[in-house]
Amino acid sequence: MNLFRLPDLGEGLKEAVVTEWLATTGQHVRQGETILAVETAKSIVEIPAPENLRLTELLAAVGNHIQVGQPLFSWLPASDTPVSAAPVDQGSVVGHMRQSTIDTEDRPFRTGATHFTAAARTEARQRCHPSRQSAVADTTAATESGKAGPRLWMHRQLAAAHRDVVQVTVFDAVYLRQPLHPVLPQLVKALCRACREVPEANAWLRGEDFQPQQDIHMTLAVDTDYGLMTPVLRHADRLRLRDITSGLHVLVDKARSHRLQPEDHQGGTITLSSFGSLGGRFATPLVVPPQVAILGVGRMQQTVQPGKSGRLQTRYVLPLSLSVDHRALTGGEAVRFLNAVIAALIRADRKKNRP
Repeated sequence: MNLFRLPDLGEGLKEAVVTEWLATTGQHVRQGETILAVETAKSIVEIPAPENLRLTELLAAVGNHIQVGQPLFSWLPASDTPVSAAPVDQGSVVGHMRQSTIDTEDRPFRTGATHFTAAARTEARQRCHPSRQSAVADTTAATESGKAGPRLWMHRQLAAAHRDVVQVTVFDAVYLRQPLHPVLPQLVKALCRACREVPEANAWLRGEDFQPQQDIHMTLAVDTDYGLMTPVLRHADRLRLRDITSGLHVLVDKARSHRLQPEDHQGGTITLSSFGSLGGRFATPLVVPPQVAILGVGRMQQTVQPGKSGRLQTRYVLPLSLSVDHRALTGGEAVRFLNAVIAALIRADRKKNRP
């Protein structure tokens, strides 16, 4: 009999919460089919069968917190089960005979490819199999734990940021002739241009090791019902505006529907937090290590100011708040970076309004 242990899910994550079992004791499962879903601090991960097998025992209940390396279920290879043998109904057996176990934690791990919410899967099983009892308790537990994981991660990350980062914040605003459209993609482009002018902002700081990054992988701070999500738009500097727009749409949709996978969070080099749609003009966004910079963008406001001729002109004011790790960037570098963002946004505004 073999033990399947919770594998390393990356990003330094050490635990997960069991949200749903999609197979039962005694069931035969084909390689690649999903056996259970767990939730890490950042996403829901579906765990597939490592090979054709029969489940012999479920070792964790829905809602249990499981550490990396802790057993999730025991199983036997399908080849060890006679082809003519009927699946064992463990629900009708009292007690269970334990056999010697073989640890298979070194088996390669791959996540499943299709992802649905626990509630949707439960409803689908009810409609397809009326004879089965509704797993209402499991669904409720999965829904409740869906908010616990990301908020726990947020608590830990931001506490570490407050403790470890020597943070300073620089404030400014850009005056535009017309509102930015589309807002978020234009901000991504401006941030990428600024990273090329002040590359010290696009870097990691690990202990005393300062690591400038050649590629720009933009982390996005996305507010959701599950807490703060931080998906990454990879190679943002190589993308055209329309590709940035579609990429952002996919990531934000996945974040808000709680379908982000571990790889969606990995490798961010600088963060953009556009909180203006929620309200507020300025903020002091926290730099989350190993990154060294985060740009916060507040609510755009319309204002009137005198032009060069003395006549009043309408302008759209976009507040900007740049937080940096002072161990990695000097005050002058932070100001130059913010000036580069402003210059890029003004160029985009003039290009848009060019006759």
